[in-house]
Amino acid sequence: MKEYLLLEAGGIQSLEDQINSKVVEGWMPNGDLSVQEILGHARYTQVMVREKGGINENSGNGKQLLHG
Repeated sequence: MKEYLLLEAGGIQSLEDQINSKVVEGWMPNGDLSVQEILGHARYTQVMVREKGGINENSGNGKQLLHG
C-alpha cells in the first residue's frame, strides 16, 4: 500500500528543502515538479510517495492526498 503527499512552496529553494527533508523519512518524488502562477506569484508543487509503514508515519507539513 502506498501513501501520497503533496508538498508546495512559493519558492524553488523552499520546495527543494522540503523534498530533501522528506527523502530522509523514506518519501520519494513521484512525477514532475509542477509550477503554477497564482495571482502573479509562482507556486511550486511536488507529489511524494512511499510505502505505507515506512520509516516515519507522521505526515509532517505536507498535505495527505490519499492512501491506496
